[in-house]
Amino acid sequence: MEKAGLKLEKAKGAVIDASIIESASRPKKSVIVENDREETGSKVEIEESKDPDARWLKKGKRCYFGYKGFAVVDEEGFYEKVHTESANEAEIDKLEKILPELKAKRVLADKGYASAKNRDLLKSKNIKDSIKHKRINLLTPDKN
Repeated sequence: MEKAGLKLEKAKGAVIDASIIESASRPKKSVIVENDREETGSKVEIEESKDPDARWLKKGKRCYFGYKGFAVVDEEGFYEKVHTESANEAEIDKLEKILPELKAKRVLADKGYASAKNRDLLKSKNIKDSIKHKRINLLTPDKN
């Protein structure tokens, strides 16, 4: 795309975020018990989902079954990289997997990526940190 002139070669920033990708296969776990009258034992068979890598995630009041796509988008809106994992995976430790291929000078991300480890990683790569900070409640009463 850069060679065709559709994309700038050197984007200054990148936006990183995770999106939920619902599985087309619904979860099902059924137990089939077959009794054999001639023998004393029973045969138990467990049938798992057709999509064994998908997992559950609860976001707000809604539950999702599927995956998370961790996407990096440059300032022009072009996808640089997408990393997909099970939906129950947290964002906080995915920056390290995405960062090696990143050419940006600044990273913008939501609070899901806020950690001292991620901030140190960006600093070591000379990438400006624009990860949103988590709110600290300073108004909690002293327990003493």
